[in-house]
Amino acid sequence: MKSNLKGLLVAMLLLPVMTIGQVFKAPEFSRHSDMQLMAKAIEKHSPLLHRLAASASAPIDITPEEARAILKEKLKELNNEALNETYSKLDEEGETSIGVVLHILMNGLSNEDDSPAESKTAIGGGLGVYVMWTLANFILMPELAYLIRPFKQEYGGDTYKERYSFLTLAFTAMYVVRLQAMSLLFGLSPNVGFALGGKYKISDGDWEDIELEDEGFNKTQIGLGIAAGIMLQNAMIIRLMYNLGLSKLYDDSDVKMYALVLSLQMPLWKLGK
Repeated sequence: MKSNLKGLLVAMLLLPVMTIGQVFKAPEFSRHSDMQLMAKAIEKHSPLLHRLAASASAPIDITPEEARAILKEKLKELNNEALNETYSKLDEEGETSIGVVLHILMNGLSNEDDSPAESKTAIGGGLGVYVMWTLANFILMPELAYLIRPFKQEYGGDTYKERYSFLTLAFTAMYVVRLQAMSLLFGLSPNVGFALGGKYKISDGDWEDIELEDEGFNKTQIGLGIAAGIMLQNAMIIRLMYNLGLSKLYDDSDVKMYALVLSLQMPLWKLGK
């Protein structure tokens, strides 16, 4: 009888403890199950989560050029000038490009006050290569070009024409003003040219060679270009430059040669940053 009473007392003491333990455990299990069910429901009905999951698991097989093109297209859709300017600075800073440049010249003579002949400009041209570095809002660009620089003089009813071929090295530095669709360029272009040869003709006669050493021709010509132009989004540059001649054309004369130059620069390769 006593043993039964003791067992009953022990059972009465353990029952509340077991009940409390079950009360505290049950909500934790219930919350865990509810969170799982809610997460599955959100994932099932949320297109955003589906897109995020797909983009995270999809393989990325895209070149830097393709990624840059996609980014430019998105910036174009946003049409935000501040974002475009920031991207242009970050995208072009430190970039190196190599290309070709085409020159069209209006060439003439200056400092000819004592000459009895009347000088006139003549059209010349040239072709060259360049390397361009973009550093923040500045462009540094050495150029090597082959130029034909002609001029003509009229005296006594005859027209005297001369043309000289030069190998010219220029170092151009320009400041960049960035706009939404293009950039404005302003700068200087000191240059030095070495004469390779020359020809002349009188009126309708034939072209004949000029012996540069015998004529006292100054074969090294130094100039300073004052340039302005535009740069398009594909880095093509259209530039207008006035090239001031600093060297005498002949040893025994103060005559100098100047040129008004229209240049078209086309990038061919871009090197990695």
